Amino acid sequence: MSLVDTVLGWFGLARVRREIATRQPAGRAPLSDAAGFQLPVHGAPRAGPEPLPELSSEQRAIMDDLLGGGLGSQVALVLGAAGTGKSTLIQALVRATDGQAIVCAFTGVAALRVDGTTIHRLFGFGPHVLPREKADVIPYLPEERRQVLAKARFLVIDEVSMVRCDLFDAIDRSLRLNLGKPDLPFGGKRLVLVGDMLQLTPIVGKEERQTIHAQWPGEHFFHARVWDAVQPRVFQLTVDHRAAGDQPYRESITAIRAESSKIGAVETLQELIGRNRQTDQAVVLTPYNKVADSVNAERLAALPGVARRYIGTVHGEFSDRERPVVPTHVELKVGARVMVAANDHVEPRRYVNGTTGTVRDLQADRVLVRKDDGEDVWIERFRWDRFEPQWDEELGKIVLAIVASYTQIPLLLGWAFTVHKAQGITFDRAHIKPGRGFFCSGHAYVAVTRCRTSAGLSCDRELRPGDFEWDDAVREFLASVEIEGR
Repeated sequence: MSLVDTVLGWFGLARVRREIATRQPAGRAPLSDAAGFQLPVHGAPRAGPEPLPELSSEQRAIMDDLLGGGLGSQVALVLGAAGTGKSTLIQALVRATDGQAIVCAFTGVAALRVDGTTIHRLFGFGPHVLPREKADVIPYLPEERRQVLAKARFLVIDEVSMVRCDLFDAIDRSLRLNLGKPDLPFGGKRLVLVGDMLQLTPIVGKEERQTIHAQWPGEHFFHARVWDAVQPRVFQLTVDHRAAGDQPYRESITAIRAESSKIGAVETLQELIGRNRQTDQAVVLTPYNKVADSVNAERLAALPGVARRYIGTVHGEFSDRERPVVPTHVELKVGARVMVAANDHVEPRRYVNGTTGTVRDLQADRVLVRKDDGEDVWIERFRWDRFEPQWDEELGKIVLAIVASYTQIPLLLGWAFTVHKAQGITFDRAHIKPGRGFFCSGHAYVAVTRCRTSAGLSCDRELRPGDFEWDDAVREFLASVEIEGR
């Protein structure tokens, strides 16, 4: 029996952090928002525990390394292409440590997906983190937060490919300061970095780019000053669980990632999808916000009848950048194409994040949707919770406490999405609309990996090798690292 099996057995695989998430740490009053509304614990369905798939052999091997204390380095970098089970590995690590692993991510959507918090929220950073060698850039955190960081067994950073060098250095300096260990990288805390370097990259504004390149050799996390002070162990997830049923498709999207096999892989992928035609049920994927918004608005306006508006409610501090992609105001009509943006809270699950269908009826607090498989399901108002790790003296461990909530109909107009918003979602059918072209490293790759099979994928034009371009710095970094087990 592996160490992972033993540890998961101790705590019970079905035991989930959410069992204690609604409990307030000892001595704390129930959360109220600025208007005095007590945070609802009941009412709208909230996200239930995700059923954890059986870990693959490579996932178990990585878990054994992490949990066994034989990491051999303070930092572990876990890389994996789309669909290889990175989020599953994070969930398993958290459960195996009985919640004593803090999870954070750059974006609010990514953080919600793994029951984490944003990096900025965890460390108290402002929206701009460019170090200016001033003391107030890195805040001294409240005692409770410092205690949580000190007690955590791991700090997990998901979607690390989106973390900029200045933010990564700021995390290092914050941990040194707040853990009282200024001479140790990251204050001696063990980090697990998870992501795919060939998907979405850091966001850098024009004004920030000049400042960054004046202080760092590049903008990625591995360009941070602290990176040279650590010797990370690098692990690779290779098994594609999303496209497991379509071997030619799986092999082509894997081969596209390597420069040496990219041209042939793109030709193979084009042969697989070239005869596919856009269907009414296919989600349009575009690099451009204006295109997605225009398609959705035009299609909705073309439907007869008056739209019904659903207004979301927020309790506690839940900023726009931390909330899910479902907006505060959602307008729907009967006949509208929609995508569900949450996982069902009951078993067996009637829908998952990414389920698509057509609106059949609209009521005050629920919407009847005919899924693309023909089944009708009522979609009720849903509650997303923002968690923060807190130390519970009574339990003697870190718990995830609900500090804010957002309640809304979990539906988005589903005719079109940007590639960015589609990251992490799996569709049965998708139609790629490149428009003026893919302008961001990894954009095209994210787009072609959203489906389960090649039969569900189509494109406005032929795919070209030039669509699949990646940052040279990323290529050089991946060529320089030594993957464990190879």
